[in-house]
Amino acid sequence: MQVNENDIKYEVVRLYFEDKLFRSYNKLEEILHHYPNISNDYNQETIWQIEAELRKREITDIVNDEKMFKDLILIIKNEYKESKMIISELNSSEGWEVKYDKNNINVFSSNAISSSLLSSNGDLNLQSIKILGKVNAPLTNCLAIFYEIDLYKEWVPRMDCSRIVHQPSNYRYYCYYSWNMPLTISNRNCLTYGYGVDELDKEGSIYVFIKSYTLDNLLKMRLKNQTTVKKDILQENKDIIKEENDNFHLATPNHIELDCHFAGFKIKALSQTSCEISIISNVDPKLSFIPYWIQNLAYGYAGPYVIEKIRSIASTIPERIDFQKRMNITRKDIYDDLKKRVSQYFENNPE
Repeated sequence: MQVNENDIKYEVVRLYFEDKLFRSYNKLEEILHHYPNISNDYNQETIWQIEAELRKREITDIVNDEKMFKDLILIIKNEYKESKMIISELNSSEGWEVKYDKNNINVFSSNAISSSLLSSNGDLNLQSIKILGKVNAPLTNCLAIFYEIDLYKEWVPRMDCSRIVHQPSNYRYYCYYSWNMPLTISNRNCLTYGYGVDELDKEGSIYVFIKSYTLDNLLKMRLKNQTTVKKDILQENKDIIKEENDNFHLATPNHIELDCHFAGFKIKALSQTSCEISIISNVDPKLSFIPYWIQNLAYGYAGPYVIEKIRSIASTIPERIDFQKRMNITRKDIYDDLKKRVSQYFENNPE
């Protein structure tokens, strides 16, 4: 029986808007030969602006409008390529040096990371770090640690602010973080854009991909035509965002902005009560006065601490009012759905 192309296009759009990027791309491949001239060359700012415009549309509008659907193809191909490169590094041993291997925690470093993952000003002297660790807690508890952005400051060392600046969907965030640094080191802050990819049904995993953004990217490109949303963002974040002559910058004069070239997280359910955390990142903290070898050494030592901290927080989540309020009231529908689908995954894939 021949499948209607519009039905395939509908599934492509639906899956993408449900944050199921990989399945959206796989479905897209069934009809991609009909769109041979979609360029792989893209400007990231343009991508974000297009994606913002498409999210205001109904699925059927995009399916029935050739230009909008081609724009979505560009976005899906871009995100798929980027996320698969990060996953490839997560799964690879080539070029990675073992820094730590104890207590079900593995830490690796690499100077050989793909330069295509680094921004144009990426510093190849800074090593990329990869951390793997098993956690004896349900996937929902581990995911909550990463998902509840504004609670980061409750457990991340020296972080004094963590907030969502803009949230286009359940698993897409524009965030702001700041750290109160010790001694005479200037405080640090960071703006990141992250999106999740839901692969629970297929492999029992949730992925998150993160990188830096600028306020102009968000407010002048992505939200160029969304006046009300921009106004709300500026009002809710007036303590950290300043506008001058239609240019936007952080109103934090005593901070230095670090650069997250890329980061990726994978949370995989190993059982109903345990999971594996995989983290990969390349972050420039802008500490030019500290030799690179010292910075790289410090990152290697930080890896075990990160997993131990996640283990500690995950084990206390059932007693923590701040997390329980989110999981059982504010975002109950999201967490209930995750719990249900983890159970279904293990029913279909017995341990």
